[in-house]
Formats: sequence, C-alpha cells, structure tokens
Amino acid sequence: GELREEIDAALELLPETLREAVILCHLEGRGQTDAARQAGALVTANYGTDLGVNETLQYDLKLELDVQSQELITGILLDTKVNPNYFKVFYIRRALRIFPLYYGLLAVAWLTVIYITPQDKSVLTGQDSMAWYWLYASNIGMAVKGDWLAAPEWVGLGHFWSLAVEEQFYLVWPLVVWLTPVRHLKKICLLLILASPFVLKYLNWWLGDYGADPAAGSRCSYVSTLGRLGVLAAGGWLAIIWREPGGWPRIKHLLV
Repeated sequence: GELREEIDAALELLPETLREAVILCHLEGRGQTDAARQAGALVTANYGTDLGVNETLQYDLKLELDVQSQELITGILLDTKVNPNYFKVFYIRRALRIFPLYYGLLAVAWLTVIYITPQDKSVLTGQDSMAWYWLYASNIGMAVKGDWLAAPEWVGLGHFWSLAVEEQFYLVWPLVVWLTPVRHLKKICLLLILASPFVLKYLNWWLGDYGADPAAGSRCSYVSTLGRLGVLAAGGWLAIIWREPGGWPRIKHLLV
C-alpha cells in the first residue's frame, strides 16, 4: 500500500548505517529501543574514524544514547502534542529530571575547588571557566578553546558536553515538533540525517582552525549540537515510524 511504498522509499534515502540498524534489529524481532541503540553504534562506523581508539569507543556509546534518548523524547512530544500545556509540562518535567542532580554536582565540584584544591581556581578561568558548565554550554567552550575544558581535580566534568547538546537541542525541537505535521517532520528528520556528513566535514574544517588542526576540529565537531543533528534526527525518525499504523511490522515484512 501507500504506507509500505513510503517506508520503502524512506529506507532507501537513509544512510547505509541507519538502514543496517533497522535491518539488524527488526529482522531479529527486537524493539524500538534496540533499533535506536544499534543505529547509534553503526553511525560510529562512518563518523568515528577520525578519532583515537578510546575516543571512538566513547563516542560509540554516546551515539547510541543520543539516538535512544531522542527516540524517547520525540515520542513523548508526539504523544503530548495536543496537550494545551504541551510546552509547560515538557520543560517542567525536563528541569525536574535534570537540574537538581546536574547543578548539585556542579556545586559539589566548585566546593572541592574552594576547600580541597584551591589551586584549581587559577586553572578554571578564561576559556576554562566554570561558567560554560553552569550555562549548559561546555561543548561551545570546547569549540572556543579547541580542546577539552579543564575540570576540578576531584570531580570530572568532561562528559557534561552531552547534556549541553541535549539542552540546546531541546530549546528548539519541541517547537519544531509542535509546529510541523508528522508527515513533514519525518522529512525534516531524513533531511538532517542526509545532511549530517556534510555538516560534520565542514565543522571538522572550521573548528580545526580551517584545517590547521584536524584532530581538534574532529573532536570539537563531535560535541557540537550541529554536529550531532543527524544522530538526534535518527532517533526522531524512529519515533515517528514506530507510531505509524503497522509501521514496524511492514518494515520487517519488506526486509524478510
């Protein structure tokens, strides 16, 4: 039928990594969460080659989590789209879930600087200012510095760039979901997925001082919100397809 043809066409448009994710997960009868996890792992095969081995493993896990998280969040947004308190409920729930633990840990980190390692005060200034963390902008701080930000000796904060990406993305994405009909939202997701390799290549060049330091450019582009739009869009696409009547069974039938 029409839905089957649309799904078949969408699969053809997807990068090979995501198409393989759908095939691998749903031929084996696994659910949407496993599809998201596998998609993230496979995206690394394309985009993780410019990194060192340890960094590639780290981003492998992060890509899986990005796809899975976005699939779940987009699903919530789609399911509550008609709620008159759509934005209020989403952002209150988001704040209650993230802010207490996040800002609590930042407070502990800063207290360790004051009372345990006061020598860190001279390090956590300028480009390495703790303000990047307080503003959910540590990934932007990395782009400005061209490397990982310094952190208190007793509390590692380097992984907080991923929360910065999510919070920046969710300043915009709920509005996009609310304004856009689902059929067009799916096309937007596919467009972002297809454009992501080109965006990453440009960011690698731009953030690496126009090619002077390719390693720094690659590292910083991976933690930028723009550099992760394709991965986040993949999760959104999975959320949409999962909610279409007969979507996943039809995909499985097409691939068997």
